[in-house]
Amino acid sequence: MSPKTTVKELKNMQVEDLRREERAKRNEVAKLHMGITLGKEKDTAKYKREKKHIARIKTIAAEKRQSELQEKAKDTTVSPPAKAEQSSSKKS
Repeated sequence: MSPKTTVKELKNMQVEDLRREERAKRNEVAKLHMGITLGKEKDTAKYKREKKHIARIKTIAAEKRQSELQEKAKDTTVSPPAKAEQSSSKKS
């Protein structure tokens, strides 16, 4: 995907595409972290931005999964539990 994926673009993606995007960003963040630790990377703000972008991806993916579950719940009907028969004779 493009280096700068907007939230609108993320919302239009399928859940599998979001997972792939998240994996790619995680790899990028790991490389940035290693570079910062070794002193090769100076742009620490980029590390923070990418971590926030991963959080956005995860949030949108969770919202999509939740809406899919709600759609499935609407499609399936659950019958109410059967009432237990009460005996007409009461013991005194």
